[in-house]
Amino acid sequence: MKTVVLHHQTLGAGPPLVILHGLFGAGENWRTFAKSLADHYQLWLLDLRNHGNSPHASGMSYAELAEDVRAWLDAQALERPTVLGHSMGGKTAMALALTHPDRVRRLVVADIAPVPYRHQSEHRKLIEAMQALPVSEGLTRSDADRLLAEAVPEWTIRAFLLKNLVPEGSTWRWRLNLEALHAGLKDILEFPFSGSYPRPTLFIGGARSHYLLPEYHAAIHERFTQNRMVLLKDAGHWLHAEQPDAFRETVQAFLQRTEHDA
Repeated sequence: MKTVVLHHQTLGAGPPLVILHGLFGAGENWRTFAKSLADHYQLWLLDLRNHGNSPHASGMSYAELAEDVRAWLDAQALERPTVLGHSMGGKTAMALALTHPDRVRRLVVADIAPVPYRHQSEHRKLIEAMQALPVSEGLTRSDADRLLAEAVPEWTIRAFLLKNLVPEGSTWRWRLNLEALHAGLKDILEFPFSGSYPRPTLFIGGARSHYLLPEYHAAIHERFTQNRMVLLKDAGHWLHAEQPDAFRETVQAFLQRTEHDA
C-alpha cells in the first residue's frame, strides 16, 4: 500500500502525544489544546492526507489513512505514542490501534465510534458547496463567506471550512483535495475493522452529539476492551472547541490515571 509523507507540527516536551484531526480539519486547529498540555507532553499535530499541508492522494480508506500514520511513526522513530483522534481522525486512530496494536500506547477517541455512519448527504453538501465557490481573481474572503452562506448558513461551519481557503498568487485554492474527499466519502463513513485493542482507551463524546449513541457501545466494548466513556455536557460533535476546559481536563485525567497501565 502506497503511503504519503504527512506534514506535522510539534511543540512541548515529554512523552509523545499524536493528534489526528477530523474531516475538513488540519493539525493547526489543535494548537490551543496542544499548548495546554505542552508542559507535560510532546505534541505532534498531523495533517492527514488530502488535508492541511499534506500531499493529495486518490484513496480515503481508513486502511490507507492508518498506514500513512504508521509510516510517519516509523519516520519519526516514535515507537509507542499515545494517539488522540477526533471524528475521522478518531477512526484513523482506532484503525491504527487495531491493525498495529503494538504501536499505540494509549488511545483517546473524540466523538466517534467504530461503526459505519449513514449521513453522507450533509458532508456531500459541504464538499459540493466548496467545489462550487468561484475561486477566481478578485474574490475576497468576505465574498467567499457570503457566497458560501447560500449553501452553508451556519457561520461557525463556514468559518471552519474557510480556514482551508488559502491565497495562491492573485487567486485562491482549497488546501483540501475536494475531489478525493467527494469520491471517498463512503469510505470515510465506514469502519471495516475487527479484532481488539487491549490497552487503555478513552471515548469522549458530546452529550448533544449523535456520534456516540448507546447502540454503538457494543461495538466499542468488543474492539476496545479497556475502554472508559465520558460524555461532556453542553457539547456537540466539536466538543474540544465547544467545551475546551472540560475536554482538556477529561483527557488529562485519563492520561494521568493510565500513566503506568499502558
